[in-house]
Amino acid sequence: MNEESEFRCGYIMGLIVGEGYFTRDGLEPCMGMKLSAHDPRPLEEAQRFLGGRLYGPYMHDGRYARVGLLRGQALRRAVPILERYLPESRKREQFEAWRAGLRFEDPAPWTGLGNVGRGTLDDHPVLPGI
Repeated sequence: MNEESEFRCGYIMGLIVGEGYFTRDGLEPCMGMKLSAHDPRPLEEAQRFLGGRLYGPYMHDGRYARVGLLRGQALRRAVPILERYLPESRKREQFEAWRAGLRFEDPAPWTGLGNVGRGTLDDHPVLPGI
């Protein structure tokens, strides 16, 4: 990984540790980040790096926020990156519990993800061949 890719990866992992969450949206697993709508650039950078979609701005309790969500194919591509680079932290523990609870190693019809845990980084636009 070159220095620029390494920096971008660390930056995104820091955003996830600080603002990320792992959940299900209905029956579909997803990962998201919620940040202030006043500075959309961190979420835009996360989207360029991991994929997914951006939503908002939303106003709730007098605060403006934007949300970045990964589902489906974007999530399948992100899981191996998170496994490898998400630092030891409470967020790492939440990620591992979320993944174990969704049984990503087994094909589960309700997740639509199948063998996401056996993904590869080879097709990632920023981290090819790692």
